[in-house]
Amino acid sequence: MKREHNAFKALFFKELRESFYRLIPVVFLALALILWAASAAYGLFHPASRGPFYEFYFDSWMLNAPVVIFLTCAILPAYAFAAERKRGGFETLKRFPTSTLTVVLAKISAILTFCAATLVFFVVSSFAIDLGLGLPASSTLLSQFLDDSGKPFTESAPHLFFCAFASFELLCWGAFWGMRIRRGALAITASVASACCVWALLGALFEPEIQRRLAEAPLFLTPFIAVGSGLANLFYHSFYIELRALFCLVPLYGIYRQCRRKGAATTFNLPS
Repeated sequence: MKREHNAFKALFFKELRESFYRLIPVVFLALALILWAASAAYGLFHPASRGPFYEFYFDSWMLNAPVVIFLTCAILPAYAFAAERKRGGFETLKRFPTSTLTVVLAKISAILTFCAATLVFFVVSSFAIDLGLGLPASSTLLSQFLDDSGKPFTESAPHLFFCAFASFELLCWGAFWGMRIRRGALAITASVASACCVWALLGALFEPEIQRRLAEAPLFLTPFIAVGSGLANLFYHSFYIELRALFCLVPLYGIYRQCRRKGAATTFNLPS
């Protein structure tokens, strides 16, 4: 038990160091996406009398947090596991007969730590924005959950659950494919494609309106419409969440099978 604990600590901190540099471009990508979306919304829908662009952008500052977490779960797990397979395992695995389960838990724990740190960063930075703009403390944070009259948005909790559940799906598929594919880009593509296929399938099956739109839309747009429908319908149909959870059992079972390997010959040391 002590040996596994020591190996977990070594692997966890090693993964934190390595994944930190992978997280930086993910954060910049998320900030760029939100900035682009805010610029488009500001130009199309925002009345000029309501203030400059930076105030409009910072009003949606907390939206960066779920986007960063979503992209983190889509990219980091697949790349972390694939990179480990490509180089043939940790140095720690050569010194300790470490189980695959310990490796998986260490990597997933490091990624979840980054997700928690991302959330804390944006919460803390929202107070700095309030201070810089001369707003009451927590105005930027509460603006995501309260309307102009101070009443809570009824859809805030479902939206948070929606982001968390979709991120969990990507995390599962990322770990699943990362343990089987050596190239990080291919593992990321496979994990995102697997999740999108589930969303597209359920979106096309559960929404009659989407079925009509799919029949009328150009062929190259149909996958995007189906994926969007599958993501958005999380709370609109009975047993929809349960079906999404059942599909998650596929990668989870694959991860479990790999974790049954014991000793030094883990899945990361085996040939392709």
